[in-house]
Amino acid sequence: MYDDKYIIELENKIKILEKQLKKEKKINESLIKKIEQDFEFNINSASLFETNILLRQAVQERTNELKQTNEKLKAEIDERTKIQKRFQRFFEHIPVQICAFDSSYNLTYVNPALCKFMYKKPEELIGHKFFDFIELQSNREYALNRIKRLSPRNPTETHEQVFTTPSGEIKWQGWTNIAFFDENGEILDYLAVGIDITDRILYETQIITAKENAEKSEKLKSEFLAQISHEIRSPIYGILSYISLINEHILNNETEEYLDEINESFSSINSAANRLVRTIDLILNMSAIQTNLYNAEIKKTKYNEILVSIYHEYNLKALQKNIVFSLNFQTENFYLYIDEYSFTQIFVNLVDNAIKYTEKGKVSIIVKNEDDLYLSIDVKDTGIGISEDFQKKLFTPFSQEEVGYTRRFDGNGLGLALVKSYCDVNNAKIVVNSKKGEGSSFKVLFLK
Repeated sequence: MYDDKYIIELENKIKILEKQLKKEKKINESLIKKIEQDFEFNINSASLFETNILLRQAVQERTNELKQTNEKLKAEIDERTKIQKRFQRFFEHIPVQICAFDSSYNLTYVNPALCKFMYKKPEELIGHKFFDFIELQSNREYALNRIKRLSPRNPTETHEQVFTTPSGEIKWQGWTNIAFFDENGEILDYLAVGIDITDRILYETQIITAKENAEKSEKLKSEFLAQISHEIRSPIYGILSYISLINEHILNNETEEYLDEINESFSSINSAANRLVRTIDLILNMSAIQTNLYNAEIKKTKYNEILVSIYHEYNLKALQKNIVFSLNFQTENFYLYIDEYSFTQIFVNLVDNAIKYTEKGKVSIIVKNEDDLYLSIDVKDTGIGISEDFQKKLFTPFSQEEVGYTRRFDGNGLGLALVKSYCDVNNAKIVVNSKKGEGSSFKVLFLK
């Protein structure tokens, strides 16, 4: 049994404890109100002891929940950090050029690939406008308008662009610009991704060039077959016809009676044979030029003797057509550093054409000093002339202004093409001046 003194002391201690609990209740009342919705209990019906115990339990449970929430948030932050680092490694090492810029086109991010392309460090690029570092081949305003046209409905655009790098290289690139907008449709910033497509463009260009060359080759082959077939068959038919006629006269013992006709036939046979030989020579010469098999021998040559020889060779042909053919030297410089064979062929072809396409009038060769640097040799005629349109393809192989079997003049379209090639061999320039119906002038300029 407890004595009265002990009971009185215990009652006093309980009263003191109740006062302390009441004080703690007032201090924690705001906390209890915040958490009493999470924990369903009736404070008014519980004793002060129970309230204090429940309060402590509630605080502990809330603390545990907060700890778990913090641990979960920390785990999520760690995972996001890992993902961020993974994507950062991706952007840092990918060969694709990546940059971001704000609504004023100032760069806010550049990856190493773009820095390498621009020959700049990141700190030299960030904060500056992206187009300040690359020279656009196309109009700059047009390039910017591509970006300005982006909208929330159409936030992406892709295009190909030619750039000149700071080192002076011409590069083709494919760029994709992506615009980001806020909920009000206002622009936030841009992301741009570019890849180097120079090799692809060059490859496509090579394919197109190869295709064009193949088509051109096919066209040349067709023109070659058409021209050569005519140039070979026509003289052969002539030769066979005249041989048949001569043979008939011989078999009928009519050689004396038809002597003039037979002589004329032999002349025609000779002309046709020469035409065949010339056609074959031109084909072989063009083949040697186009396959780079022609070996030029550039040396100091007395060119005037070559021109005199050509003059004598063609003067008889000119007289037969009642054409005045002249050779006029207006200089005493008779030496040039040239390839003799190709030089000869240049003027054989020019003189042959001049006489062939001149029905009346004159053909002349004029040699003079053009200036202190060049000697000019002009071949002029008063022939049919050349139309302005055809002058554009005058030196193209197998090209003729008149084509088909009804054309007035023979030829295979190789002569002037060879003239141009042989001028190149001798480092000479050729200038054409012609008017339809008034004649032509071919000026060849040689370095002295």
